[in-house]
Amino acid sequence: MEPPLRRPIHLATAIVVLAVSLVVRADAPPVVLHEFIPPDPKEDIELAATTPDGQLPAAMVTRSGVVEAPDTTRMPTPTEKAYGATAPRSVESKYNPDRDTRRPVVSRYDDPFSPATAPYKRLRAYDGVAADYTLTVVDSTLVPVAQGGVVNPGEDAFFGDMTVDLVPGEPVRVPTVGPGARVVRRSSQPPVAVELVRDGAENWFVRGPVRARVRLVLQLAIPQEAFGGAFGDATVGAQRRVPPVPPNVARSVDEVVRSLGLEGERSTRAVVTRLVTHFRGFEPSEEAPRGRDNIYLDLALSRKGVCRHRAYAFVITALGMGIPSRMVLNEAHAWVEVHDGSLWRRIDLGGASTHLEQDDPGPPRPPHRTAPDPFPWPEGSQAEDSGSAMADRSRTAGQQPS
Repeated sequence: MEPPLRRPIHLATAIVVLAVSLVVRADAPPVVLHEFIPPDPKEDIELAATTPDGQLPAAMVTRSGVVEAPDTTRMPTPTEKAYGATAPRSVESKYNPDRDTRRPVVSRYDDPFSPATAPYKRLRAYDGVAADYTLTVVDSTLVPVAQGGVVNPGEDAFFGDMTVDLVPGEPVRVPTVGPGARVVRRSSQPPVAVELVRDGAENWFVRGPVRARVRLVLQLAIPQEAFGGAFGDATVGAQRRVPPVPPNVARSVDEVVRSLGLEGERSTRAVVTRLVTHFRGFEPSEEAPRGRDNIYLDLALSRKGVCRHRAYAFVITALGMGIPSRMVLNEAHAWVEVHDGSLWRRIDLGGASTHLEQDDPGPPRPPHRTAPDPFPWPEGSQAEDSGSAMADRSRTAGQQPS
């Protein structure tokens, strides 16, 4: 049996039949022939209802709460924000560090996902380092994003709703929810044959055959353990292969490793715990760190910086020690991902802005609930320094970050 379709507008299907007298009183109340019935996501779940086009479930039960699918019939408008206007190609992806270590007061943000992922929309990721201390994408080859199947036990599910300006044959960068995410189902308006692809650092892109503005609605699934829970303990070097860093970078990393007392440590968990403790202990500063051979050493040893400086220096240190790591960032926050021998794990090092402002909040969405953070915040630093705490403050203040 086909699943029932949710109609774009919910109307009562029954018409009330009234006895009409031959003489209608002038003061008789108006007759209501149809009654508006608001959407009921719980009923949609019970009936296994789908969106009007039949492509996605009308609602889902997640560990963050019940979430309703976006309207898959709505066409994109000329004025709404779209991905693609300035997105560079994967092969051009490079991160240049800076020395502005002051804490931003307000960061602006948009998030197309439900449950709300603020501020962890995964927009740009880097997994390598060049001799000039910029971060790079090691493998820029684009391959298809995994698609199909169902949401499995142990996975979190999300809806994504984004508008994309397609350029014929060119990859347009779009966000995803985290490492290891895959597409379960999708829909587009107008219907255009688009391809979702990713590079080696799991940056996602959309490719299409024509120039068009397209609204893309996705159902996504991702391992819950990518967001928290116990960190694995593989031997350093036994995880995924990490290309050697350039010799000059290796010498700088050795200096940081010695300062942290990590020489000879082979436990990935022990190394990562020590690195998290060190970089979570950074402080914003009005004075730019200087005085050493390069910006990496200036940041790593001065312990000055906000989220992007912490993530940048962490990743170079981890890569130099042979631990697979990525710096991930968007317009509002930066964090790292580390492979523990089993899967990629998201780790927030703090340094977030004081407040987060949502560009277009849209309807309320439940915040994404994750497993507990397995790493402690060192004495003198606070969990309130994290990106999730920034989002909580904004919700309390009346914003609705997503």
